[in-house]
Amino acid sequence: MITRDAGTCVEFTATCIDGADVACGDHFTALDDGAAMDKWICEHAQKTGHRTFRRTLVDVAVVTPPSGAVIAGEVERQPHALDAGPATPGAPR
Repeated sequence: MITRDAGTCVEFTATCIDGADVACGDHFTALDDGAAMDKWICEHAQKTGHRTFRRTLVDVAVVTPPSGAVIAGEVERQPHALDAGPATPGAPR
């Protein structure tokens, strides 16, 4: 399973690649705010008439292999509910 590392920011970047002969190149970057990037694109388009943008999203991915998978020569073991011990003190396992 691949998930986003919740302890890191997502970086959103937009670059204007429109222009008559040469790409405009204006760009905008925001952390954890895709709506701010979209707002900048709309404002830039309205101001310049440019309509073509490259958008990128950068995050940190974490891989959690399934239980039993062999990773770097080791068998991956995921914790199981029964491995955590009794739910209440003194309860049988």
